[in-house]
Amino acid sequence: MSRWDAGIDPANQKLLVKAREYIALQDNIDKLKEKLGRLKAEITEIVPEEIGDVERQVGNTTVVVSRSSRNNWDHEMLKMIFHEHDPLPAHVTKKLIITKDKYQKLPPEEQRKVHPALTVTPGPMSIRIEGSAT
Repeated sequence: MSRWDAGIDPANQKLLVKAREYIALQDNIDKLKEKLGRLKAEITEIVPEEIGDVERQVGNTTVVVSRSSRNNWDHEMLKMIFHEHDPLPAHVTKKLIITKDKYQKLPPEEQRKVHPALTVTPGPMSIRIEGSAT
């Protein structure tokens, strides 16, 4: 307890102790998140950016980097495909998209129709470590 804490009643003293502990833990969490982000970036440089699971066996440890696919749609091309004439005023926009699950459920002929407007890119990465990393 510092000399600044001397005149604080016991209930508020307990709150002050908990608040300081909370601040210290939050600071540690922030530092760990920053370090985790750097490690994730370094792993990204080592493991190729591919959609799906990429496994690397290193001794007794398996490192699995997973990336789902992300569908990006060319809105102008979808407008052309569906002959969309936008009657909305210039200050209002309308976005044409097809969700991934709905696209996958479309009949093949419908998928072929909209496929030119689709770009598939790797989505966010997750990392799983299996086995002993020590």
